[in-house]
Amino acid sequence: MSTPSERRANSKGKTVQDAIERYLTYKIQAEGSRTTMRSPLMGFAEFCRRDLGLKDIGDLEPAHIRRYSEDLYDRTKIDEEISASTAQTYFAYVRAFLSWCVRDQLLETNPADTTEAMDPLPEDDGKRKTQYWSEDEREQLINYVTKRVDMALEGTIRVDRETAFRDRAIVVMLDGTGARGAELFSDPKDEKRDGLRWSDVDFEERSIEVYGKSRDYETAPFPESVHDVLERWLGLLDPPTEEWPVFPTGPSVFG
Repeated sequence: MSTPSERRANSKGKTVQDAIERYLTYKIQAEGSRTTMRSPLMGFAEFCRRDLGLKDIGDLEPAHIRRYSEDLYDRTKIDEEISASTAQTYFAYVRAFLSWCVRDQLLETNPADTTEAMDPLPEDDGKRKTQYWSEDEREQLINYVTKRVDMALEGTIRVDRETAFRDRAIVVMLDGTGARGAELFSDPKDEKRDGLRWSDVDFEERSIEVYGKSRDYETAPFPESVHDVLERWLGLLDPPTEEWPVFPTGPSVFG
């Protein structure tokens, strides 16, 4: 593990834009994701240069990221330039980038992973958040699919455990990521929509890459609740390759 002085030496002279270019080149493999993420991340780099007067990536602190959150709030609530969900997405891109900076020894800790940094972000109370379910409906549905897993493991219902685990993962994914069914499952009528693959899931960054409604590849972050359920489903499914669908269909999957 590198020392603080070594990290300062690594980041010396490396601007936020330099680090973003390296991140997009070496971490983000899908061309669609690079295209989607480039503009918001370069906007963050410009904000650091213009508004913060920040030169080296290693100088970033939680207070700087809070200023960025405040800027996203202003662009949402005052200027009405972007939606709250877009502000949340932009912040998630920046947080994932800064996590990579920690692993690349440019930062000691992620300055975006603090309450101070995230507190000003506008709340997303739109359709992507609620997914058309009321709070009661969401709670009842998640409780049901969780209980169904328990009963399948106990053998008290005529549902195999694979089906129960898969169905719970589907419900939790739809609720926790804001993704649509069209983004998770394959569509035989649309060759572009071949379904979510395990290679599209980044457990470390807690995000998935989907072919979105805009017909471009988008990154959607997910919370700890999705991480745990999805990881258990992965362990049970035990796919032969990373290109295996997250939600396979057909009778031959477990046979």
